[in-house]
Amino acid sequence: MFKRLSATYKALLLSIVGYGGFAISDAAVKLLTPYYSTYQIISCDLILASCILLLFSPKLGGLKTLRDPQNMRFHLLRALGNLLGAITIVYLFSLFPLTSVYTVIFLMPFIMALLAIPIYKERVGPHRWLAMLIGFSGILIAFQPWKSNLDLYLWLPLLAAPLFFGGMHLVMRSIKGASDLAIGLYPTAVAGICALPLVFLNGDFILFTPAHFSCLLVSALGIATGFLCVSKAFHRADASLIAPMQYTQMIWGIVFGILLFGDIPKPEMLLGATIIIASGIYLIRKERVSASVI
Repeated sequence: MFKRLSATYKALLLSIVGYGGFAISDAAVKLLTPYYSTYQIISCDLILASCILLLFSPKLGGLKTLRDPQNMRFHLLRALGNLLGAITIVYLFSLFPLTSVYTVIFLMPFIMALLAIPIYKERVGPHRWLAMLIGFSGILIAFQPWKSNLDLYLWLPLLAAPLFFGGMHLVMRSIKGASDLAIGLYPTAVAGICALPLVFLNGDFILFTPAHFSCLLVSALGIATGFLCVSKAFHRADASLIAPMQYTQMIWGIVFGILLFGDIPKPEMLLGATIIIASGIYLIRKERVSASVI
């Protein structure tokens, strides 16, 4: 049945499965946060996911493609963004429901558009500026700082997470001719290895129980599945069609939040998320039109 579908429908299906894999990973990580340190979860999760990616290396270009000197500085920059982003997002998972964290992460397209102005000298028209303004207003509606008791220091990781991940994705524009394996493995493996010393420096390493290790394995499989499916989806269809599929994670976030954590999203959070998602889709579409004109 899958073979009978057009390339576009295959890409959409792959992207939905891929982003679902990322959501499963997020839920599994959140389950572990009460028991283990942020650094331990990150290092073990990313190293395990890297091992799974290596098992699929023949389908991702082969180990020989990891030798990529012309793009190495960009791979390392992405690894840095992934490490910092993972630290902030796992910390946020320990404090907030999945839907709240996703609402913040969905600011990525707006942050990428802003970063592209000084880095790539990109011009932003009035329609895209308006989309970004409306998108950022969505975060205020979602968290309502004028009513909530949210500490000011928590706004730092809330805004840092989409900044780090947005920067990581933006660097992809500078990578030319790299294999899927190199693009996925370097930020995953390097970030995981760099986080490992932090675990022992803090002296808070705890052996995983069998049940918790199973949870960690599910998370790593989710990361690997997400990467494999999403990367294939972007190869089969236009990026402007696949990128909005990231927002399907909100559906998973609501389902997992209710079933696993008893978290029912507040109406203002859903309203803010809807504004961010709608503005993000508009921005992505506008960027596609701008790119075609150029």
